[in-house]
Amino acid sequence: MTGASLGALENLVMITAIAASAAMVALLLLARPGFIVSPKSVHKPAPEVPREQELLSQHNQIVQRLTKDFWRRYDHLVAKRQEETLIPDSPEHRELIRMTDEMECLQAERLVLLSELAKLRGTSLAEVLKHPDVAVRNHG
Repeated sequence: MTGASLGALENLVMITAIAASAAMVALLLLARPGFIVSPKSVHKPAPEVPREQELLSQHNQIVQRLTKDFWRRYDHLVAKRQEETLIPDSPEHRELIRMTDEMECLQAERLVLLSELAKLRGTSLAEVLKHPDVAVRNHG
């Protein structure tokens, strides 16, 4: 195989993994009836409801599990992949796949928590994601 076809194959594998994880998240969310309600805007601070505070605490714990060192290493490996200097099936390639899997699992957990929060607040998941108490800054 040529370098170009290896890069194309690697991209196909990554796209397939992303599509599979998106399907998994969709199934998790669909399994939770009522996770999307009317898109009522939530601009006021969240009420001090114990379950909401518990969900927000769990959400923050998930976000904190991906440290600056994690993101630094992940960005480095992604850059190598984009430059086509990441060797398929190498230890670094397997590390990137493991890191991507970890991020996808954490995002799925996060979305389940936030869908429950949306239901408690009587709004949509999209509105909850905009709220300052759950908005996640870009790692970059």
